Amino acid sequence: MAITKHNGYNNTTKTFFEGRVLEVRKYTARRNMSDTLDYTDVRDVECVDALVWLGTHGVPPYIWDNRPVTRMTDEHSPSYGPQPRELEFHEQFAWIDCSNHFSWRGEDIKTPTVDVDIHGGEPIMWANFIAWKSHQEAETQRQVAEARAKYDERLRLQAEAAKKEAAKEAKDLAKKAEAEKLLAQVVKGNTYTVDGFTGQAFWTGTKKYRGKWQARVGLKNNAGVVAWVDATQVA
Repeated sequence: MAITKHNGYNNTTKTFFEGRVLEVRKYTARRNMSDTLDYTDVRDVECVDALVWLGTHGVPPYIWDNRPVTRMTDEHSPSYGPQPRELEFHEQFAWIDCSNHFSWRGEDIKTPTVDVDIHGGEPIMWANFIAWKSHQEAETQRQVAEARAKYDERLRLQAEAAKKEAAKEAKDLAKKAEAEKLLAQVVKGNTYTVDGFTGQAFWTGTKKYRGKWQARVGLKNNAGVVAWVDATQVA
């Protein structure tokens, strides 16, 4: 039976890929079921795909969701997009969506049936199919290795960034400890003179200003005037 496509408007049926349907796969996947596709209506729906042999000459498949896919023969535009040509062995097999999700609004109904096995069909198809499967497996392994390498690199960069951040934090804490050490030498209640201003230390503390830790001391004279000075000036 291959893949039949029934047009409900004129009640006609066409057959495609006769003797070339190698597999029919049914599975559940998330699809946008929006009737006009101008909004999102994602649902888990049953999908149907057919794996077909395109032959040694035809329109090459394109990659969608990491696998080669194509459309029915009469759906290819003769003026736009890839044109028929000689196909490499790894371009000769593709999946066709036969899910019929929008048949209710007039979409052609596609019905796939496996119609060939290892005991039938063209010998070149099977020879190229074996090569194609090996190529697909190798490509999958390449993608897995590439994804793993990217993941490992991301982990390395994260670890490197964490190491730098830890070193930066340790340096910052060391600078803060230096400022606090300076303050330990200042006694609240004692009188200090800085740049001609004499006052009693009533406040001490550390704070960060423009990325640098500072040890500050507040001095107050008998008139109540306050001066803020660096701890290095009184220590």
